[in-house]
Amino acid sequence: MNNLVQSEVRHRQIVNDLTIGVYVATPDDHIVEANPAFLKMTGYASLEAINQVGMPALYADPADYQRLITMLQQGPIVGFETLFHRPDGQIVNISISVRQVQESGVAPYIEGFLEDITERKRLEREIQDSLARRSTEVQISTEIAQEIAAAPVLEELFQRVVTLIKERFDYYHAQIFRYDPTLDAVVLVTGYGEAGRRMLAAGHKLAMGRGVVGTAAATGQSILATDVAQDKDWRPNPHLPNTQGELAVPIKLRDEVLGILDVQSEMAGALTAEDQLLLEGLCGQIAIAIDNVRLVEKTQAALAESQSLLRLSSSIISFENLPHLLQSVVDNVAELLPANRVSLIGFNLEKHVVTHFVKGGPGSSKILTTVTFDELWDGLSGWALRERKPALSLKDVPDPRESPVVQQRRLDTDCGAIIVTPLIYRDRVLGAMTAINRPDEANFTQKNVDLMVAMANQVAVAIENTRLLEETQNALNEVQQSEELMRTLIDNIPNPIFYKDVHGVYQGCNVAFEKYLGRPRDQIIGRSVFDIAPKDLADKYHAKDVELFEQPGTQVYESAVVYADGARHDVIFNKATLFSPDGAVAGLVGIIIDISERKQFEASLTAERNLMRTLIDALPDYIYVKDVQGRNILVNAAMARAYGLDAPEEAIGKSDFDFYPRELAERYYAAEQPILREGKALIGFEEPSIDATGRPIWHSSTKVPLKDQEGKIVGLVGITRNITERKQTAEALRQHEVQMQEMLDELERLNRALTREGWQSFLQTGQLVPAYRYDQSTIQPAQDLWTPQIEQAIQQNALVPSGEESEAAVAPISVRGTVIGALGVYDDPQHPLSPDELTLLQEILEQGALALESARLYQDTQRRAARERLVGEVTGRIRETLNVEAVLRTAADEIRQALQLDRLVVRLGTPGEDAVRRIEKGNQDVEQD
Repeated sequence: MNNLVQSEVRHRQIVNDLTIGVYVATPDDHIVEANPAFLKMTGYASLEAINQVGMPALYADPADYQRLITMLQQGPIVGFETLFHRPDGQIVNISISVRQVQESGVAPYIEGFLEDITERKRLEREIQDSLARRSTEVQISTEIAQEIAAAPVLEELFQRVVTLIKERFDYYHAQIFRYDPTLDAVVLVTGYGEAGRRMLAAGHKLAMGRGVVGTAAATGQSILATDVAQDKDWRPNPHLPNTQGELAVPIKLRDEVLGILDVQSEMAGALTAEDQLLLEGLCGQIAIAIDNVRLVEKTQAALAESQSLLRLSSSIISFENLPHLLQSVVDNVAELLPANRVSLIGFNLEKHVVTHFVKGGPGSSKILTTVTFDELWDGLSGWALRERKPALSLKDVPDPRESPVVQQRRLDTDCGAIIVTPLIYRDRVLGAMTAINRPDEANFTQKNVDLMVAMANQVAVAIENTRLLEETQNALNEVQQSEELMRTLIDNIPNPIFYKDVHGVYQGCNVAFEKYLGRPRDQIIGRSVFDIAPKDLADKYHAKDVELFEQPGTQVYESAVVYADGARHDVIFNKATLFSPDGAVAGLVGIIIDISERKQFEASLTAERNLMRTLIDALPDYIYVKDVQGRNILVNAAMARAYGLDAPEEAIGKSDFDFYPRELAERYYAAEQPILREGKALIGFEEPSIDATGRPIWHSSTKVPLKDQEGKIVGLVGITRNITERKQTAEALRQHEVQMQEMLDELERLNRALTREGWQSFLQTGQLVPAYRYDQSTIQPAQDLWTPQIEQAIQQNALVPSGEESEAAVAPISVRGTVIGALGVYDDPQHPLSPDELTLLQEILEQGALALESARLYQDTQRRAARERLVGEVTGRIRETLNVEAVLRTAADEIRQALQLDRLVVRLGTPGEDAVRRIEKGNQDVEQD
């Protein structure tokens, strides 16, 4: 007895020490026992106080209490979450587990356990809020990355970055800095709003290694100052008076810091490590976008420069007259650079005189042609000629290389930025070429200088060659009677020169021609090209000579020659016919200009173009370039195939109206107008279309504006991808989901109907019906329905499709290889089930069979648990009895009640003998010896 008391005391002490609330109540919710944790959670001082207001008063929502009572009638409840309203007004989150207890000889009661989950709920809400905020930030970051990726130039890219980051993330301010090596400082390149414009106008910059931005630039690491007031080195900016927190993140591509993204907050502590992580990821996207824009700009600039040089070279070759050549040069330079006005001045430095003065460009009227040699010599032209290098002079900045007189003339003639490039050929100064912009126009850049130097080199060669050719032709006409004078002249010309008679036999040459052939003059004179050149080249030279003799005049063409060292060079032949005193053709004179370097450059440019062409033709996406009228300038092979063409060249000059129905072409044309008019890029736009056969398809297109060097939109570049298969797959999946859901709904209705009908039949007859027939509205027992097909499906454990002999498709219902039933479906001959629908039926039956098996296992488990519980209860009551007779009485009574028997008899005795004792439990107990 003492042990029981001690056990009871220990049990009660353990309950009282629990942190979860424990209580015991009667079925009418009168609490009879509770531990201190229960009182603490409910906020009441005693059980009497709680019983006075009643259990329902504890619930903040009375409906929760009613739901709990309803659920309790079905069985024990675990983890029911609700809100308790404490008497002090506080609301707490509670998790309740409760069960009903029924013991023999004891009135039923309720056991409950309470757990305070307020803190857990708060943490869950914080996690959900954090996830939602992070999801929003990731979405905004993705949108920003997509928008900045479409920026065509760096200035627009930077402006988009600061605008989007400031507005989307609601920072106080955003700005971007870049390192300037000339100042050894980071300078502002773009800032948000009016404050950003003011700081940019003031040339805002920060020293390297100082402050948040300078430290981030020097270290290449993000710097976060959550409270700038705590940073002794931080200095406020008068344009941003409300700054309380600052975060500087390097924009890095590999190990190169391309810039610094700086954001600021109006509240201390508002900027966190999450902002740093977010912006670091975004800066990676910004760095890639910057690199892409720089690469595009560099490629476009290189291509434009190459095209400009090629066009200039082509125009130079076509002129034979020096004045016409010079005028063409200045006009082309003004257009290609571009510049407001260009002048080309030829100098004779020995005599200090101007030999040529040519001007061009839209502002050429501002150029004074009356300027003296001395005044030019005191300006940038003289400096460039003396130093033998180009001079770049920016607008609005006095240039100390100019005299005061020249500086004043520069103001009087509306001059802004200036480039002067000397014209030098083989260390000989021929003159200077000058490009000028107005003060209201942009400064020239170093790229402009490099382009002008390249053009000046070609111009110098062309001037010298043209001059040499003119001098040669004049000399030949004037000194036909003086061969010695002619030889003296041409021998001093560095380019190879020769002359032939009408039969193609060499009559003379200069020293340079001898060196070119690698043989003395006496081995050249009297021979033809067939004696001194490879046959393939000799045939070409001879044919061109015959052509010139048949059409007297001048002849300029490119060809290949073999130098004395055996190497082939590309050259330009300049030839002219010689006439006898009577006007008959007497022969020809020619000069050779080596253009091997230029040809190598052209070959490299061609190889790059071929590489680009091969690349875009190998891509499966449609790539195309259109002009402002929507006509194709370039298409790749995939685009040509989409048009139904054999080659991309067939699409050049044509528009969408030539390949698509007018309605579709007009829609494409309208969608492209904002790109061509306003420069708005179209990214990932999905739209319906048709292929070359007229079959409907879907496209995803990205289109961006194409601009020239001046930033003017001259067309668009597009990439289109065929996404028809993706669209069709999505639609097929949607239809498959709809079909599956309909069949699942139908099977669910069938299962409910079968369950209801089966129970009714069992209750009425005591037997289960072997089969049912279901027609979507009613279900009826069926004794003989599709018996052969059902037997076949059960025996073979395989689907039996409908056929000529049967209108039903029957599928077995099996669990782990054991058939437990079958399902037959009427197959309408007018609309038979497809293979996909039959497969779907089998899949659903497999899931249904598993569900039936799970239900059976659950019922078996419940029955075993009930049986074990019953045995335990009977055994427990028997153990309380101290003699055999009482044991038998208790056992008989408990077994009869548990099994709901009217009568139960227990006989005592040995095998083969009459009963010694008979106990019968029923309505009237009977005992007999």
